[in-house]
Amino acid sequence: MRPLQLTICAFGPYARTQVIDFERFGTGGLYLITGDTGAGKTTIFDALVYALYGSVSGDVREVNMLRSRYADPKEQTYAELVFQVRDQTYKVYRSPEYERPKERGTGFTKQKAVCELAFFDGRAPLTKTAEVNEQIRQIIGLSRDQFKQVCLISQNDFLKVLLAKTDERTKILRSLFKTEAFKKLQERLNAQANEKKSALAAMERSLADKIGQLETFTADEVFELEDLKHFLQICHERIGQQKAGLEKKQAAYNEDLVRLGALGEQQKKRKAQQEAACKLEEAKKKIAGLEKEKGRLDEQKELYRKWIGENSRLLEMARQSRQYEEAKKQAAHYFAGMNDVKKSLDELAGNMEKRSKALEKMRADLENEAELTARREQLLHEIETVRQLERLRKQLETARKNAVRQQEEYGRLRKAFVELEHTFRQSRLSYLDDQAGVLAQLLEEGKPCPVCGSCTHPAPAAVSGHVVSKDDVDRLERQVEQEREVLQAQANKAALALEEQDRLRREVKERSENGQDGKVLEAELDSIRKRLERFSRLSGQIRKEEALAAKDVADKERVRNDLQQVSMLYAQWKAKAEQLDKSAEDLDVLEKRIAENQQRIAQHENDAALNARELARYNALKAQCEGMLGDETIRDDGLQEQIDRLTAHLDKKKEEIGCDKLALSKEEYAYAHDRKLLEQIEAEQKETEEFRTRLSELNNLAETLNGKLSGHAKIVLESYVQAAYFDEVIDQANVRFMQMSQGHYELIRLQSGNKVSQTGLDLGVVDHYNGSVRSVRSLSGGESFEASLSLALGLADTVSAMHGGISCDTMFIDEGFGTLDEETLSHAIDMLAQLAAHKSIGIISHVSSLKERIDAQIVVRRKPGEGALAKVIV
Repeated sequence: MRPLQLTICAFGPYARTQVIDFERFGTGGLYLITGDTGAGKTTIFDALVYALYGSVSGDVREVNMLRSRYADPKEQTYAELVFQVRDQTYKVYRSPEYERPKERGTGFTKQKAVCELAFFDGRAPLTKTAEVNEQIRQIIGLSRDQFKQVCLISQNDFLKVLLAKTDERTKILRSLFKTEAFKKLQERLNAQANEKKSALAAMERSLADKIGQLETFTADEVFELEDLKHFLQICHERIGQQKAGLEKKQAAYNEDLVRLGALGEQQKKRKAQQEAACKLEEAKKKIAGLEKEKGRLDEQKELYRKWIGENSRLLEMARQSRQYEEAKKQAAHYFAGMNDVKKSLDELAGNMEKRSKALEKMRADLENEAELTARREQLLHEIETVRQLERLRKQLETARKNAVRQQEEYGRLRKAFVELEHTFRQSRLSYLDDQAGVLAQLLEEGKPCPVCGSCTHPAPAAVSGHVVSKDDVDRLERQVEQEREVLQAQANKAALALEEQDRLRREVKERSENGQDGKVLEAELDSIRKRLERFSRLSGQIRKEEALAAKDVADKERVRNDLQQVSMLYAQWKAKAEQLDKSAEDLDVLEKRIAENQQRIAQHENDAALNARELARYNALKAQCEGMLGDETIRDDGLQEQIDRLTAHLDKKKEEIGCDKLALSKEEYAYAHDRKLLEQIEAEQKETEEFRTRLSELNNLAETLNGKLSGHAKIVLESYVQAAYFDEVIDQANVRFMQMSQGHYELIRLQSGNKVSQTGLDLGVVDHYNGSVRSVRSLSGGESFEASLSLALGLADTVSAMHGGISCDTMFIDEGFGTLDEETLSHAIDMLAQLAAHKSIGIISHVSSLKERIDAQIVVRRKPGEGALAKVIV
């Protein structure tokens, strides 16, 4: 991912609209984001992350804190990023939810959040936050946290990673590599082991309960499953003996029951013979009537065959008539279909003509795109010229104020100097006068004056009341000279300020003569941008219309084929209808004659079948009755008395057998109950032992993952996984660390054999100059910076490899350079310059020496009460 242009407004410390053009830095190289502490350097990366993911880069800043406190109430807070991924360009716009003053009345109203992702390939933009977030993740291939790990390096965070102990490093790496799931797995397995222990205790209680439920067996203090099996075998044998005795009684009972049944059958047979004599006479009468009806049906057979032949002929005539009607119907159907296809063909031709004209118009519109693109570049140049003129006017106003201020300062200093010089002169005159007065006191009349030589002294000087010393005069003289120098310096400043003011006034006047209205240019540029965006969408629309035009051609050919096929079918059915028209008769008359004929045939067939069934039934009844009457006649020789005596005997035996069955049933139930419990106890004993074995395995696994297994190194699963990730990071980090330290140092993960406390993530350093291994805490400040920077870059490479080799074409490094000496800083810059051969690297720092080494800069300044301003310098 490579950012092209970032636009922010009322965002963080930036009160007004701020455009940062990353394209000016090219596709690779170093650039510096510099400015005073708190000016708003890191906010640039915050805005970039917010535009992409809807949240800022830091852990302290929240989205609802983005609104600038310096912003005008009418300014809208937003971040807009134009970025490029694999030669595809996208534009994402986000505005957070915040409260703003109402446009009417007093108070505040809530400004809703806005989100939009625009494409430059003709696709419609996305405006739903969830859809935009998912699309951004798919386009870049990284989540917000992964993007921060790959594209933002904060030295303070990785210095913590470098110097942390195992338990502290575990928490840091958990955040970086998201190993919380492994920690939860450790805890879940430990909880499962505890749950399984409780379950085993419950299974043992259930087994004891089942042993206590046995009815035929009383267990000793120590229950043995084989004792229960032996006891139940004895019960089974006793039940078998009881069943054998009961079966003998049942067999005797069954024999008597058979004898009772035989007597009953004799009595039933005697009654049946009496009923058969009556039925035989009735059957003979029925048979005579049926034979007569059969003769009548036989005489009707010749007429029946005539009806069959007539019916076949009528059915053939009806079939031909139906074919004729169907042929007429199909011919009419295909005739109508042929007209419909012709109509569709005409409509398709009209649509093709309209689409062709529309395509011609859209292609004609698209021819202006190159001209508009050239005009856009020209406008950008002219707008930059207007902006430069505005900056010159602001500089002129500043220079004018500075000239006035320097003139006022010169006037104030001159006035003070004149006063001081007057004081000095007065003091010097007073001093000289006092000296003359002292000499005058020594004059004597008639003696020459040591000054003028006169012997007369008509007006000797007097001593003034204010005594001025030589030191006072000298001190004032020195002050006069100092102030004269200050005054001269200020005069030079004022002259330079006036010269700068005149120079800027001349430059503004010169540029103003050829200048244009910036608002007009901006309006025209905005119009051209919109038209170019429309042209972009128009290109996609032309492709769609061309695809639809190709589809219309294919559809036209398909419709022509359909017309040809329908015409052919119509001709076929029309010819067939004309052919059948000669032999067709009235279908309704034929169907009526067929129905009448079929009714006569069905009636004859039903009558013949019914006669045959009834005749067979009564002949069978006659034969059955004659057979029954032909047997020996059964007489009534006390059958009922025998049946009554045997019935009373069987009732008594049945009661005895019932009592024996009840006793046996109770014993069998108790045996079956205990036998079932035996199976359950045996199964539960086996299940309990298997569960105990599985619990042992689970407990062993839980102790292993939680680093509690006796006799082994105390390393938990999460630390083991983190160690694997950490080894990859260290391998990648050493590529840079060895380079920056010139082969002096190499990071290693210390392998500890400690079986008492949990270890595994301790970090050491190999000193290749003396072959020793020591703690990273022994490194100096500069060496610690090199190690932490190497760790940060190693993490970025590792995360990139973990996500399919995804990489960002831009990286930001936040602070960390302030404590470096010149040599260490030089090594770090050289290493980053090599890395920047394939990507743009932005260094966020306020270190002044970096400004001299890196020409490409984003300079961030903050004006009190006005917010921050960022300027790109290339």
